[in-house]
Amino acid sequence: MRRPLFAFALDALPPGLVEDWIRDGVTPRLGAWKSRGAYGRLSKSAEHPHETSWSAFLQGCQPDSSGEWGRHVYHADQYRVEDRPTYALAAAPPFYTHLREGDAVLFDVPHAGVLPSLGGLQCLGWGVEENLFRASSQPRELYGELVRRHGPHPFFGGAAARVLGEDAEGTRSTFRLPSFYDPAVQAELQAQIGEGIRRREAILLDLLGRGPWRFALAVSAELHLATHMLWHRPDALAELASQFDASLGRILDALPADADIALFSVSGMAANHTDLPTSLFLPELLYRLQFGEAALAAGDTAPPPPPPAQHYRRHWREEVWDLRTAAGERDLESPAEQERRGDPFDWCPLNWYAPLWPRMRAFALPSFSHGMVRLNLRGRDPKGLVAAEDYERTCGELTEAIRGLVNARSGRPLALGVHRTRQRALDDDPRLPPVDLVVTWDPAEATDVADSPRVGRIGPAPWLRPGGHIPDGFCILAGPEIAAGGALPAGAGPADLTATLVALLGLEPPANLEGRSLLPASSVPSRNGRISP
Repeated sequence: MRRPLFAFALDALPPGLVEDWIRDGVTPRLGAWKSRGAYGRLSKSAEHPHETSWSAFLQGCQPDSSGEWGRHVYHADQYRVEDRPTYALAAAPPFYTHLREGDAVLFDVPHAGVLPSLGGLQCLGWGVEENLFRASSQPRELYGELVRRHGPHPFFGGAAARVLGEDAEGTRSTFRLPSFYDPAVQAELQAQIGEGIRRREAILLDLLGRGPWRFALAVSAELHLATHMLWHRPDALAELASQFDASLGRILDALPADADIALFSVSGMAANHTDLPTSLFLPELLYRLQFGEAALAAGDTAPPPPPPAQHYRRHWREEVWDLRTAAGERDLESPAEQERRGDPFDWCPLNWYAPLWPRMRAFALPSFSHGMVRLNLRGRDPKGLVAAEDYERTCGELTEAIRGLVNARSGRPLALGVHRTRQRALDDDPRLPPVDLVVTWDPAEATDVADSPRVGRIGPAPWLRPGGHIPDGFCILAGPEIAAGGALPAGAGPADLTATLVALLGLEPPANLEGRSLLPASSVPSRNGRISP
């Protein structure tokens, strides 16, 4: 009989912060499990945006192989981005697809959809820290039953939630982040996160207690939300981490004694160096390069930037929209208009430039971490402005302009690197991302104002959230056959964690699996259910 496997994502905690909490006694139960098993950090390529972290885990392969570059699907024929609540996963299904019916319990796995063939208990979208998510379950009535019994998520299912519509698979929703500048609002958010931890524990224990299961995969969003919105308050983060740790202890104590356990995060968090460069500085730079005037956040480069303002109390979109110029009023699509259409990206300044994309030589596509630039290329884009023979030169000019963006408070460049995704202008491999340039931002240069020698100053502007994603995560693996106090191999990534779970489940490795198990063969069952020699 194979051992059950419980995998719990402590989404998106950075390893350094987790290690500090364990050292300082903030999370003693997590520390105990780290000592009982093997621990290591996870990382992914700097060129892969945050959106690819979960697809790489679910599929066990990198986006260069799968073509899964996130849920932002760009329709080139319409110059339009569609944000989907789940990954397409067209090249490869989730690694757990081939479990027998009834073997699994899935709870709040980001970007995943219900798998009818899997059976078991599947409840998705109860409390997921995603721009767009779908509430769905199998059995279909399970979601409603759990909400009636344990309540909706206090934040993701509370007043912040915006229901966008129903489809055959469930309810599609998004949410509004509160202003982190308002102490009263932040205190309310902290209380909601704490209650969310409690309710998530109750639901998870309910699901795990409903019958035998072979594999359980659950994800916690509370500390993900907390590190985004309370990064500037380490005391509040530590308090919530302590609450979560106690909850985690009760969940793990309820598992079968012989269970293998994986506690992990496929990405981490740091001071937010990505939201403003990706969502404001980059699209505004491209607009100014194209049209020669400012649309948003026009600033004067002559004086030093003023101290960061603290007066912001409204939602980020309203505060940034107030920074529009006369040209911005004329050219940009207002967030109010986008909200009327049900666009889940109405809050994002980058999205307000979308009507202009057919008239621009290059424009920025949505991302939650990296800058993503697409050239408007003749022969590929319907209203292309850049000839194929000018592709190399245009990429070089854009790269130079992006590298010229500096933190106006430090004078240092914002971009660590600008990576080209194609060797030739009209490369059409379907696995390629929809953009031609991918920009990685320097984590040391989190700023609210940028200067460019080409287009002047952009900002100051308010922050959306003080915490932003970084590629680094971590993993703890523990179980009866896993040696205590071990170290997982260096350089591991999400796909390696996938390979490890596949091995622990005794499944036939999928053909697309690129990762390697993080455990020696002696720690995992053979496919006949016995421990390998």
